[in-house]
Amino acid sequence: MKQTFIPLMAAMIFSFSCTEESDTPPGGDADADTDSDGDTDSDADSDADNPYAGYEDYEPVEILNGNIIDDFEDGDGSIVVQQGRSGYWFTYNDGNGTQTPSGDFLPQSGGPSGSSFCGHTAGSGFTEWGATLAVEISGAAVNCSTGGAGYDASVFDGIAFDAVGNVPIMVGISIAATTTVENGGICTADCENTHFHVVYPQSRAAWRQYQVRFDELIQGSWGTPVAFDPSQIMAIQFSTAAGLEFDFSVDNVAFFGPDGVTNESLYGDNTGPSTRTVRAGARASTYGVDPFPSAAEWGTIADTMAGYVNGSRPAVIWIVCNAWTTGCGRTSDNDTYLDYFDTNGIDVILQVEPGTESVPALIDEMLTAYSSHPCVIGFGVDVEFLGADHDLGVAVDDETAQAWLEQVRSYDPDYILMLKHFNPYLMPPCTKDGMLFVDDTQDHTEAEIMSDYAAWASMLAPADVGFQIGYPADESWWSTYDNPPRDLAQQLVADHANTAAVFWVDFTLDSVFTW
Repeated sequence: MKQTFIPLMAAMIFSFSCTEESDTPPGGDADADTDSDGDTDSDADSDADNPYAGYEDYEPVEILNGNIIDDFEDGDGSIVVQQGRSGYWFTYNDGNGTQTPSGDFLPQSGGPSGSSFCGHTAGSGFTEWGATLAVEISGAAVNCSTGGAGYDASVFDGIAFDAVGNVPIMVGISIAATTTVENGGICTADCENTHFHVVYPQSRAAWRQYQVRFDELIQGSWGTPVAFDPSQIMAIQFSTAAGLEFDFSVDNVAFFGPDGVTNESLYGDNTGPSTRTVRAGARASTYGVDPFPSAAEWGTIADTMAGYVNGSRPAVIWIVCNAWTTGCGRTSDNDTYLDYFDTNGIDVILQVEPGTESVPALIDEMLTAYSSHPCVIGFGVDVEFLGADHDLGVAVDDETAQAWLEQVRSYDPDYILMLKHFNPYLMPPCTKDGMLFVDDTQDHTEAEIMSDYAAWASMLAPADVGFQIGYPADESWWSTYDNPPRDLAQQLVADHANTAAVFWVDFTLDSVFTW
């Protein structure tokens, strides 16, 4: 549900009227700046045309990957789904003027150096309180640590963001205590007395970082006064007052601080070596290696891979359902292979590629058929193939993941639930125990792949993570290793403390294994 924070702007109008640096509000004549050649240039960057230039000075703060609320680089209107945060961007206003974008929000091209997209809004003609670009950051209205309303940001000092613009920006932060019950908060009367702070972008062209510290936020003079509580943040608003022609953009919105904080101290130390019992082996599908290996040959492959990682167990991801091609259902061939794995110590995760099939129905169908095999240690869903959008899939929220895990464990309380994808933002933000998150990213340079693996392990910590490696699209770099399965597996186990599984994909088995 989109939230509305109209009373915030009353304080903003008052705050702007107190500034005596110029009789002309920014956003009017600033549209006709003059460049160094004497020509009129609407994009010129001149501090002389912005009376608020230099009002505040900020030393840039470091932004950790896990603290990013949104960098807009995915090109959609949703924030980065991680660390229990989810939500979306939207615009709203007093209804008297024109604001873009209107309706569904999408980022626009641009941003500071290294950025492809940013959040942007522009408009004029508002006469009551103005207009806002806002982002909800507690879409599930639950935070992982407390289970209450809002996102718990109490470990941080504030928020940082990059901005350009021609008007002062009122930065408001809504908490559950100032948000109505209808909008997911806990306030029942005299609500929306949002805490705020004003920043002053210095130009319309030169991006820079701004910070809003939690301890400098104030409330307006209306509504019920409440202390700012960073453990129940609901939304952030970037607003401008009535009477202004505005044009501003934001990017790289994130939490920051305190000094010395690290991803590891916030989200757990996931740097290697692995502290887990690692399962090492291969993925098995009907569309991979041809001819399909025998049960003993699969056993040899899994044993070989496990031999590369000290203390690991041989394992296979065994695909029992591909709704896109071969369909789903029990086969005698599966039982034959699982019988061999039972007696030879090979762990098996039964994986489905469900498409539009019901995952709960597939859990029951496959575990009813195969849970009698002691080799089976869990059930997996390839999220890439979840839903109608083949190769993209859909996000799995905490409620869904927890329901699937409970259903899987109704067959054996020690079973795990494996979710596989290349996008960590599609994984459930809070459900960690009993899960194995497997990254199957491919078709990148070696440096890009290793960076993706590190982000996967860090963002999903402290949960167990795994990696499905060896894709043909990456053979140009992994083939340069002396022994690709051994060297890659050992590197992943050495680099990430929560590595619990490494599987070689079956497309290239015959180029790196003998059986």
